[in-house]
Amino acid sequence: MNQFFSIQKTIKRYAEYKGEYFVAESHPTEQYVQGLKKEMVTMVEKIEMLEVHNQKLMGKSLAFCSLKELQEIATQIEKSLHIVRSRKAKLYEDEVEKLKAKGRELKDERVRLSGRVGEEPSGMPMPSGSKEKEDVETDLSIGFRPDLNILLVP
Repeated sequence: MNQFFSIQKTIKRYAEYKGEYFVAESHPTEQYVQGLKKEMVTMVEKIEMLEVHNQKLMGKSLAFCSLKELQEIATQIEKSLHIVRSRKAKLYEDEVEKLKAKGRELKDERVRLSGRVGEEPSGMPMPSGSKEKEDVETDLSIGFRPDLNILLVP
């Protein structure tokens, strides 16, 4: 008799398992669609919350904000400005470094090309041992030029 109940229990468990398995397998598309609908509702709610928050950050609908919310918005804007200014400063520093490197490359190339031609590079400082000043003649004049009858100022 004990074996009979054991076999019946096994058959019953098999039927339950078979029913659960086939019930679960028969509606996977419906379950998937339900999951997608729940996810869509959640995403729509998040989007709406982000739009409201964005409007507040843009200065719209602030009349309905509490003092605490306004302070939080001000703090967040200050942090964002600090981050933007830091990035901007970093970009400028990087650009200055690139330009300095490019200037050094051009200076080295000018020295190399001047050496090839056998000239001293123009616009380059004189070697440290020589501190002679060169006189440069120009056509500039300050004051009255009788031949033009006008006053020239550089």
